Amino acid sequence: MLDIPARSTLKTTLLGVNCDLVEKLSTPPPIGDQLFISVCNNKAGDAIGIFGGRLDELWVYQTGTQARIWFTQGTAKPGQTLNPAAGQLTGNYPDWTLSFEDGAHPGAPGEPDFSDVVLGVHATAR
Repeated sequence: MLDIPARSTLKTTLLGVNCDLVEKLSTPPPIGDQLFISVCNNKAGDAIGIFGGRLDELWVYQTGTQARIWFTQGTAKPGQTLNPAAGQLTGNYPDWTLSFEDGAHPGAPGEPDFSDVVLGVHATAR
């Protein structure tokens, strides 16, 4: 979870995409925004704000709240074994990096590498 110490909006930017499954990044309710669907089909540099609410406007996080971003693991191919997806968080307000391991290729050299999807999040005070 990202701690938001000041009233802010958030922009997300894909810093790295090296995944094999069809994953997605989203925010849970009450926001419920789909950030990147089929994220493996996107490329580094793709960016989007977090939108929500009745009018689907840029969501303003209030002082003292937390932001959550969900990584949903894709589906295994026939005969493929997956480990659970996992993530790592670094940084502090106003800049964080979320690094996700999609769980594909368990036991392969260098796995888990937490470089399957790397997401930068930047807060702008409002």
